[in-house]
Amino acid sequence: ATASSSGSGFSLKEVLARPKIPCASVLVRALVATRADAPANKAVPQYEDGGYDSSITYPVAVERRLFAHRLSQPGPPVREAMLDLARKTFAPNVLSGMTEGDLERWMAKRLERPEFSNEKPLNYRRSDPYVPDLGFHVAVDGAYRLSKAAFHVAVTSLFPPGTFYSSKASDDVVFTQQPDITSQLQAPRWRDGFHVRQHVQ
Repeated sequence: ATASSSGSGFSLKEVLARPKIPCASVLVRALVATRADAPANKAVPQYEDGGYDSSITYPVAVERRLFAHRLSQPGPPVREAMLDLARKTFAPNVLSGMTEGDLERWMAKRLERPEFSNEKPLNYRRSDPYVPDLGFHVAVDGAYRLSKAAFHVAVTSLFPPGTFYSSKASDDVVFTQQPDITSQLQAPRWRDGFHVRQHVQ
């Protein structure tokens, strides 16, 4: 990423305005090292060199609780998990004939980004305990195969009224407000992004 003055549109202000992802941080590298003790033609410093400002990524109290939970339930190393999957995928005589390179290529293929679809359930095996102070994020990105070729708005709420909005919207209702005008009427897309729901018990 580069500074906004270069025309890329990236800025620290924009990053700080984004919703925080618990227990996660993003390392942003400058194209040229800007530390006073580093000449402009020197390669950008490595993270362990201490040349980056990480003050905004200090974990808060809630995140420290989540870190403790994750450390108490460590998952298996990627290689071990993939080898276990290989044992379930290949017959023993096939697996015994595979070289280290064969396994690495097979693992790389399995780790490629999948084609996302609604038919694939979410994996909750590594889910963290729900923390009301952090809440959760909800985003409605689009709809598909709607029956009417008309302008549509998506509605989300935690407690839909019995009349299902026919007479009055509930207090927590959220409407999409940023339609993608290039999308089709019967398959609309929205650019509102995530809406944060906090302190929901």
